[in-house]
Amino acid sequence: MKKKPLMIFFAVLAGVAILVPEAYMPSIVKASILLALGALFLYFQRSFLFFAQANRELMKPSPRTDKVWTSYKKACAAGLPAPRIVSVANAFIQRGDAAYGRELLHRPEVEELEDKTLKNQIQLILSMADTREGNMPQAIERLQALYEEGVREKTLFINLTTYLLAEGFSDKADLLLAEADEAGLTSPGLDDNKGWSAILQDKWDEAAEIYDALLEGSGPGFPEAYLHAAQVRFHLNLVEDGIALLGLALTKRFSYVTGADKDVIQQMIDRLADEQADTGVLLRNLDEQKARVAAGKSPW
Repeated sequence: MKKKPLMIFFAVLAGVAILVPEAYMPSIVKASILLALGALFLYFQRSFLFFAQANRELMKPSPRTDKVWTSYKKACAAGLPAPRIVSVANAFIQRGDAAYGRELLHRPEVEELEDKTLKNQIQLILSMADTREGNMPQAIERLQALYEEGVREKTLFINLTTYLLAEGFSDKADLLLAEADEAGLTSPGLDDNKGWSAILQDKWDEAAEIYDALLEGSGPGFPEAYLHAAQVRFHLNLVEDGIALLGLALTKRFSYVTGADKDVIQQMIDRLADEQADTGVLLRNLDEQKARVAAGKSPW
């Protein structure tokens, strides 16, 4: 029985129990029926309860990830609807067991979804699984296929240009970023990718303008923008400013699909702050290895 009709059925039974006169149904019997119906309601809604419990925990600054993944798995086992399973898969692929997330997206009830927006979202999520597995060409091919089908969603532009830039295809990324501009699509992620592309092409003044604007106010919530902005500062020999930006990057939320690595950023801070180090040599390394640094890899 589908959940919505089942909930209506429970509501009708509860209503009948309440409305029946006490002459025909004593209060204690009514109370027993209502308690039983309440227990059944919670049982059949348990997938949503587990799902909500996991979401609440995941949103905390320092979530207990074991609790998150256990609750999500219980939700899926208890009959969570397919659209919600897609959300769970996204969480696993970005922050947990990518193989399990991919497995969820290949469940029959998910593959049978007909909503085009959800189907596109699934491909976007699978592209992130591809990147976690080190298969960037597959991620690009997957999103290129969506683009060729006519999909022009903001997330597609962000993810596809990110993957292209990580592979060094700044010319292809620039065409997509220009198209996103023409379509009126704006986001910190798109702006960061414009700056990243400028760095790869040694357009440092352009990159500086982009990051000066992007970091105004509270700034983006992802670490890549601060890493790229720091690269610009280091190129301009503003070492202390660059180190400060790297420190800010470490305060942002990281995941397994983040294009920056905490350990690499900390290594950069430590080496550049070392008074015994030859700062000039380090800055030359950063410039020479700008593509690796921008992609979140160590220059050393």
